[in-house]
Amino acid sequence: MNNLIFVAKTIRWPAVLLFCMIVSLSGCATILRLQTDFVTPMICELVDQAANSKNIRVVREGIGANALLVSGFSNISPTNRRLLRKSAYVYCAYGLMVEDTDPAFASDLYAMGKGYGLRALKMNSRFKKGLQDGNHIPDVVQHLGKRDLDAMVWTGVNTGLWIFMNMEDSSSLIELADAVALVQRSLEIDENYYFGLGKVFIGAYYALIPDFFGTGGGPEASAKMFAEARAVSNGRLLLVDVFEARFLDTQLKNREEYIRKLEHVLAADDDILQGYEAFTKIAKLKARFFLDHMDEYF
Repeated sequence: MNNLIFVAKTIRWPAVLLFCMIVSLSGCATILRLQTDFVTPMICELVDQAANSKNIRVVREGIGANALLVSGFSNISPTNRRLLRKSAYVYCAYGLMVEDTDPAFASDLYAMGKGYGLRALKMNSRFKKGLQDGNHIPDVVQHLGKRDLDAMVWTGVNTGLWIFMNMEDSSSLIELADAVALVQRSLEIDENYYFGLGKVFIGAYYALIPDFFGTGGGPEASAKMFAEARAVSNGRLLLVDVFEARFLDTQLKNREEYIRKLEHVLAADDDILQGYEAFTKIAKLKARFFLDHMDEYF
């Protein structure tokens, strides 16, 4: 419930009237859970529709409202795997939108997204038992399959983005192995999931981790992974260019490529990725921020 109050303070209330109406009309927890299961398809459709808007204000307020809505219902129906996955997804999207201007808030959003995603993954009994037996996520990630794909990606990406924002705290790096293991396992199952988003994350990770660590990282591996991610959507997922500029080009001190990629993002059509215009808007917001703050990265 604290998570809901936290997010609710950041959004406008009309967007969550559906949640309030259902709660106010339901006096029994069991009935409420049944109602939640019944309306789950509608809730998930609302989340998906927020990804279709070209209006940045609609996107911003829609993502915040949907974070409250879907996670609220997932708390009411704690074994609803679909709502848990959607919660992990929407908190990740919300964090991406606000991380440059409000990093502390975004860090909290990523942590919450990770929490919902991990709850979804623990619906896999073998994975859950492995953790209960004292194993770590990289040791039991092979128990996860296609049914867990959504949760794997969003849990891993939420975890990784949280780490990227907290790297000044060396203790945060402890969870990096978990994030990488989840995303790499997802790539084994479907390397093209969500326009190659997993490859984008691994590309950023490789850019930050020197190849002499024996992790397969380094600039060449990073550039290859970003190129593979770009090929999945034929360049339509603009977050590929944004993350490559921010993580790889800054590491290489390649200011020209940094500028070229970000200006390319800003010049792209708003509907370049039809049905997912929100992520194009997020990419453009980040591109503008990174260009305006370029001297901080070089």
